[in-house]
Amino acid sequence: MTRPMFDYPSDWEIVDLTPSEKNDIILNVSQGSDPSSKNPDYWNGIIPFLTGKEVTHRFTPIYVSKTERYITKKGAKKIGGVKKSNRVFLSSRAPVGSVIINSIPMGISRSFLSFDCGSKLIPEFLFFWFKANRPYLERVANATTYDVLNEYNLFEFKIGIPKIKEQQKIINILKSIDEKIQNNLKIKKILISSLFSIYKNWFRDNDKNNLKSWKKEKFKELATTQRGFSYKGTEKSNDDTNHAFITLKNINMTGGFNIEYSWINSTRLKERHFVKELDLVIANTHFGVGGSETARLLANPALIIFPSSYSKPTAVFSHHVSKILMKKNNIKYFLYFLFLEKHLELASRYHTGTGVAGFDYKSFEDEYEVIVPPDPLLEQFEKIGTIVFKKVLISEKQIMILEKSRKLLQRKLVYGKIRLK
Repeated sequence: MTRPMFDYPSDWEIVDLTPSEKNDIILNVSQGSDPSSKNPDYWNGIIPFLTGKEVTHRFTPIYVSKTERYITKKGAKKIGGVKKSNRVFLSSRAPVGSVIINSIPMGISRSFLSFDCGSKLIPEFLFFWFKANRPYLERVANATTYDVLNEYNLFEFKIGIPKIKEQQKIINILKSIDEKIQNNLKIKKILISSLFSIYKNWFRDNDKNNLKSWKKEKFKELATTQRGFSYKGTEKSNDDTNHAFITLKNINMTGGFNIEYSWINSTRLKERHFVKELDLVIANTHFGVGGSETARLLANPALIIFPSSYSKPTAVFSHHVSKILMKKNNIKYFLYFLFLEKHLELASRYHTGTGVAGFDYKSFEDEYEVIVPPDPLLEQFEKIGTIVFKKVLISEKQIMILEKSRKLLQRKLVYGKIRLK
């Protein structure tokens, strides 16, 4: 049996995760199932169907009511029916440990285990226990052949159960932090989508009769691209007193910056390897997929954001990322949204390789033409963009601080190191 991360208080009921109606803690655990994707009778219905990729985001909310795919009644029958609401869904396949609660009935894929809680266990407490114990879950999964958790692994886990009243107090504290994180995410989304709407209105949907003063210019006349630091594995570090290291994982598949950091310690760094906060970068590499899937990441843009506690004026960016060096004033935010809007086209047109796709920056800079608005319009958009992304930075820093607080409190609360009697 794998040991818990900490000991529990002596007045908590300690059980494993094996379902048992007798102890009234976990009544049932079942695995999801997938209807055949080849049978159209199973799909495009009105019943939500949750898949593993929908809960892998770093800030997945506590509850789910909408899904990317929906199944029919035939599809639901094929998978043995839907899960009733208020079940705790745990991803049991790599990546193990993502967790969510359904607020309405839905089907789930085989990448989930579904937990039905008894009267002694509030589903949200189990949710936060799973969140706090992800390393514990991964230790057991990593001991299996395929990094997977099965129902027969559940005896391996020991969970401490406080009285319902204390569970609820723990839930209230952790939910309040999660709500603040989600609110900041909404603020950030609204800010960026509002700026994107202005971009589309001014630069894409503009009346063609007003384009006489717009110029068609090659990208190289506006900016150039510069690849980052080609590092050795031994130079990467877990020490956050080193330089933050901006890599492909910091660029989201849909564009934008992902606040998940690496660190680098090297004597080989040159001035060209550094970036400042809110510098514009794009992904110049995509690993492991070819064909149309190449475009998922290649040429996607991000504006650099530093960790909330980071004191250095610069960070280092990897050779899989390119910094955009502006030649023209007041064009950064215009180019950010241009890449965001056109990255699928650019990735398809300017990529090299198959298994590992690269961005053909030389051909892109020499060939790609941009219809450039007049300077006064660019200057106005740059001013608005500067204001908006300063507010985005504030939201991101608050999210980082809240996430750090939640992680610390989560572990202490679900193991009874902080008591709320």
